[in-house]
Amino acid sequence: MDEQGAELLRKAMSIEPDNADIRHSLGLLLVRQHDYAGALDMLRRATELAPDNARYAYVYAVALNSRGAPADAMALLERAHHQHPTDREILMALVSIARDTGNFAVALRHARELGALDPGDARLRALVSELEKKAIR
Repeated sequence: MDEQGAELLRKAMSIEPDNADIRHSLGLLLVRQHDYAGALDMLRRATELAPDNARYAYVYAVALNSRGAPADAMALLERAHHQHPTDREILMALVSIARDTGNFAVALRHARELGALDPGDARLRALVSELEKKAIR
């Protein structure tokens, strides 16, 4: 089934090479097929073609991080956050990657932004509290 989908998406891409939706879809399919280099290329291009699409930036950043490029992922997420300051997925990815790389001050800053979007969320308050303790160290 994935092979048929890939064939159809490649055919569509030959007709509309600058269609971000097609490239994003093919990138996701290539991830499922474990073609990570091809997937990264498609996801990167989709993000370039649709720079205002927060979801494309988020997915590409997660892929970059999972392939061992957290600094590139953070840079992309920071740019996307600047465009979409209330996007929860982007903020959560910023928090997660910053925390995972030991940058607790950045993680805390973004966790606070996330918490401000939903002050009643006890999990976010706990996350902020946890990061405050780690950022002090």
